[in-house]
Amino acid sequence: MNRTEYISISSGRLLNEFVRELQLRDIIIEAAQDVLVDPEAEDPEASAIAFANAVNLNAPSPNDASDTHWVVNFSVPSERDGRDLASKIVRLGNERVQSKFIELFEQQLQFDLLSQQIQLEDLRKERENALEDYDRRTSQRLAFLREQAALARSQDLAQSALLEGNTFGRNATVTQIEADVPYYFAGYIAFEKEIAMVESRENKADFIPQLTEINQRIRKVEQDRSVERARAAFQATPLTKEHFTSINFDPRDIQFSSSLRRALVLVGAVMLGGFIGLMVLIMRNALRNRKSL
Repeated sequence: MNRTEYISISSGRLLNEFVRELQLRDIIIEAAQDVLVDPEAEDPEASAIAFANAVNLNAPSPNDASDTHWVVNFSVPSERDGRDLASKIVRLGNERVQSKFIELFEQQLQFDLLSQQIQLEDLRKERENALEDYDRRTSQRLAFLREQAALARSQDLAQSALLEGNTFGRNATVTQIEADVPYYFAGYIAFEKEIAMVESRENKADFIPQLTEINQRIRKVEQDRSVERARAAFQATPLTKEHFTSINFDPRDIQFSSSLRRALVLVGAVMLGGFIGLMVLIMRNALRNRKSL
């Protein structure tokens, strides 16, 4: 696919696109609404947004070469919810990345197709202009030849001695006469022969040198199959397949740590603190009573 130069895809770019979707948190919100939030609860969308905002995204450490994984931390009621939520987030992220690259590729194809169309329009207009320029030059030439032929006939100059030994062939013209000699001195036979020669041209394109190059450029654009080849190459990539994945993920790799122990430690600390405070209070009261005796 990359050899077509329509779109460049690498594992790093796929990962970056997936992480960007995570950072936007839309896929986390959608997954939370589907897995965690009770749709009958009050304002479920707000609950999903609050959950997504509490999710921590930790990038690999740039100073540790062995640290190559992104880590996503969140709290859920159960391990099953955790696996379901992570799998849903990954599935949504893959779908977003896949959709983005397909859209980007189609945009590039449409841009190239439009560029080809514009190029063809320009070349065809250039060809049309070349033909119009030829018609204009030919019309001017014929007008000049007719005028000179008329002048030569008025002077009864059939063929001038100025062109002695020169016979007018198919491609000869009367412009070989010296500039300081009137053209009609060539004689009306030469002018009328050139008029007949010009008017008898069956394919005027043969007399426009630049048309060959223009036609070659038009044919090159018309025969360009790069768009079709790129589309075929793209269809052969995993990006167009149903189970496309942009990252490596296995639900079995999810690590869980229970928050129950932390809660028990917190409760124990509160109870111990309360007990110590109570003992201090009792001892202080006992000392006061002793002094008063």
